[in-house]
Amino acid sequence: MIRGEIQDVSVAALELAVTIGQVDLSLLKIFCEKEVELKGGYILHAAIIGTSHFVQLRKSGFCLTEMLACDAANEYGGDKLISRPILSVKNGFDFTCDELAYKFSHKEQSYSESYEQLTSEWEAKIEAQPLIHMAHEFNVQGNLPSARTMLTVEKEGSELRIFTAHEYQEENKVVLSESLISIHG
Repeated sequence: MIRGEIQDVSVAALELAVTIGQVDLSLLKIFCEKEVELKGGYILHAAIIGTSHFVQLRKSGFCLTEMLACDAANEYGGDKLISRPILSVKNGFDFTCDELAYKFSHKEQSYSESYEQLTSEWEAKIEAQPLIHMAHEFNVQGNLPSARTMLTVEKEGSELRIFTAHEYQEENKVVLSESLISIHG
């Protein structure tokens, strides 16, 4: 189900927000999403929202949301642990609480130089049968280059590893992110 409005964005407008507490995601334009029940009463909810994504881990009384989007700094509720343009998050972001430990990192690549390699890497991730895999391709018109947003969640024991790719072909950039959530107990 697609809801919300489409916004034309630039990699310079891409923001990272990590929030603790309930957030309202109902106004986001969701292209694809999936929820998975995990041990310990946790629900993992992931979605591609335009050329962006969110991943939310919640259970009764607890909610952590990672959002990488052009409007991630908007007020969706909860307490923001970080809310900054992605290009300024040079050293990643770490957070620990009673429920989990969270680590985020990212890097940029050239779209034109990494397209084939990135395609191959994501095909390998799909073959490995991750807990969640989703992708959405934008600008699929004639001979114009297209942009993709891809998201994969791998689970090993109590650890969730989240990989995303956000392509901005007009700017010849790809933002790759990796997050690690280690659930305590």
